[in-house]
Amino acid sequence: MNMQKFLDSKHGKFIGRVYMLVLLFLFNAFIPIGAVMYYLHSMTPLLLYLGVAGTVACIAVLSTPTKIESNQDS
Repeated sequence: MNMQKFLDSKHGKFIGRVYMLVLLFLFNAFIPIGAVMYYLHSMTPLLLYLGVAGTVACIAVLSTPTKIESNQDS
């Protein structure tokens, strides 16, 4: 499936961009949680790295512009 088609079409109650924004919010929440787990509790930084990678991926997908179709009669 084309990513632009997924982002602009409706899935359930919302379009795909809303679901990607929710996913971006979750990845942004993983970053401070992972940092606290790593620096204060000496646990693995996997959650921190997952949050950073997911945030960058979501921003890369969401920053693609939408295709604007012209309504010119030819």
